[in-house]
Amino acid sequence: MRAFLFGITIFDKKEAVFANQNKCMMLGVSMLFSYRKVFKLSWKSVGVYMILTEKDTWANRYIRMKIKQYKKKKAELLFSDKPIRGVTVRKRIHPILIKVLQIKSILSGLTYEFVSKENNMPKEQPVIYAITHIGKYDYEMLVEACDIFAYPFAGDWELMYATVDDFFLRANGVLWVDTGDKEDRQNSFRFMKKALKQGISMLIYPEGIWNLTESLPVMKIFPGAVQAAKECNVPIIPIAIEQKGKHFLINVGEALDVSEMEEKEAVEVLRDNLATLKWKIWETFPMERRKDIPRGYHDVFVQERLAECAGFTKELVEGRMFRDKTDREILAIEEDLKKIHA
Repeated sequence: MRAFLFGITIFDKKEAVFANQNKCMMLGVSMLFSYRKVFKLSWKSVGVYMILTEKDTWANRYIRMKIKQYKKKKAELLFSDKPIRGVTVRKRIHPILIKVLQIKSILSGLTYEFVSKENNMPKEQPVIYAITHIGKYDYEMLVEACDIFAYPFAGDWELMYATVDDFFLRANGVLWVDTGDKEDRQNSFRFMKKALKQGISMLIYPEGIWNLTESLPVMKIFPGAVQAAKECNVPIIPIAIEQKGKHFLINVGEALDVSEMEEKEAVEVLRDNLATLKWKIWETFPMERRKDIPRGYHDVFVQERLAECAGFTKELVEGRMFRDKTDREILAIEEDLKKIHA
């Protein structure tokens, strides 16, 4: 089995380069030397350039190198007849990973409950789980609660590389995508279709990023889940999840067959289903009077969510939202107005 580097801890005077929940991974630079031959790195690449400076870009260069290698291997796999490897092993260790999540939830005080759970969670047939996205922990709570084995479609590897979360996801199976690379986005979509045809379920967040809006149950969604479901003839399982402090509420909907729908119609149906599921969660909350809601409540909510994942910012979240043609035109007008008044 090919070994890989779990993490590097590098400090400068102001901050740690790697952080996970604001804590550094104390695995040490010495591991890099131990695995030098495995990674086929020269002593020059390992030693000479590991000079810690105020800005320290060595770790970032290393991450970019690993992401580039991953994208290259992904592309090579897509244009070959080779199957996706390691699926059988991952299915066998899946129960162990679920136990790990259960222990972590107990230690962290995280809890969940089902608002509704349709009895349509297939174990053999590949499906696409389409999930609403509220924060860092909704994935692990959902997998623990529903016992889902699926490869998540994830786009934050540059922030999560070499963290415990990265190790867990790779043990489970994950499809990392470079959201800023058009070619890799296309290859990732092809990989998702290859996985579904091989019998591997996929877990995707159609909103693309965390929903930090004040009142939208579901933001506008990307069409990728619908496109893959139609091309691979698999059902979509819509699931809404909401977070109140450390408690999560989950609402599982009925399977959607979009094979006979036009793409635009199917996207609207999926978003409507997700919004309805989320609304039913909200209906379980007690009534509150507007005057009882403290000032700045939404700002506090946003900061609490962003604090869950080191490197996440409001600008990053806004930059990854799905924007249709109308949204893009409005943004362009707003930018032009800013330039006029500058």
